[in-house]
Amino acid sequence: MDGDWYTTWGFWIGALGTVLGVVGIGWGVYERNHPKRSRLVCRLSESALLKDVEVSDSRDQLQVMLGKHLMPDPYLVRFDITNLGPDDLGPASFDGGHLRFVSPPPVLEGALLAMSLKTLSIVSSTTPASIDYLASQNGGRPSVAIVVEPFLLKVDETASVAVIIAGQPSFETEHRLASFRVQELRGDRPADFEMRVELPLPFLGSMPVTWTRRKR
Repeated sequence: MDGDWYTTWGFWIGALGTVLGVVGIGWGVYERNHPKRSRLVCRLSESALLKDVEVSDSRDQLQVMLGKHLMPDPYLVRFDITNLGPDDLGPASFDGGHLRFVSPPPVLEGALLAMSLKTLSIVSSTTPASIDYLASQNGGRPSVAIVVEPFLLKVDETASVAVIIAGQPSFETEHRLASFRVQELRGDRPADFEMRVELPLPFLGSMPVTWTRRKR
């Protein structure tokens, strides 16, 4: 005999194939039972529409009106929802779940502001959204919620909702979406980063190459 059975190349190749096969089957079972979740990014940004600036001529303060109602200390809040994939966000993802932005009542001059249609309004939206009021668990004033209705958002697309609200809000993202992981970011979206270089080419001079990194 050329050698014992456990020292031959055929034995070890067969053993390695068996191990790899078992690992492959195990990985397939794990992937089936633990599918990768798509990623959704919600960016919240806000800006004060007015500050205590007086008009030099009339000495009157600037004001913002919502219909016929004065908006004290108005803020513009924007919610940008970006689907990073790999799956599209569809109505089925909202089955039994929700995506909403919730804020307690803002405080004006040391007092809680009663939220109503006079103090909050959706001014623009590229996706169906509505305003809801959530009862407080401790019996206080209800919180306000911007509720995103079920809609289709394809990979790499962004939907936006903008609201005007009286008093500085403190919105938080609340979510429960099937097969999606939601990340909350704050502040304006950073500008895209662009780099331009000149690549030297023999006998041809140079060729400009531009590389852009898009921020989320």
